[in-house]
Amino acid sequence: MLLILVCEYFIVLPAAFSLLQAPILVVRIWGVTLIVTLVAFIVILMRSGQGGARLMKSANGMPVGDRTADDCWIGGMIYVNRKDPALLVEKRMGIGWTLNFGNPGSWLLLLAIVAIPVLFRMGVPH
Repeated sequence: MLLILVCEYFIVLPAAFSLLQAPILVVRIWGVTLIVTLVAFIVILMRSGQGGARLMKSANGMPVGDRTADDCWIGGMIYVNRKDPALLVEKRMGIGWTLNFGNPGSWLLLLAIVAIPVLFRMGVPH
């Protein structure tokens, strides 16, 4: 929720700078601040996991909510586990699901997602 509020302010500020005829230094500081803020939010989200699952521990020491092994995640964003039969797994950060790239079915699904628009485009005359 905090990220949404901060982003709203960052979206409104350039218009305010234009109306107030702010000096170029202020605009440059705004740009640097935007980048630093976004990087900080990404780092915080990666460390805390989806819904703070990495911060909350159950009695057995496992994170609450996320049952996937840490060593199966590449950068906290790409899940590769050949032993896991699931095609989709819950994302570590953000909302939604991601593909299990250790499952051959996920590669077929990804290929279909890319191939269908390409084949459709090739079949449509100009």
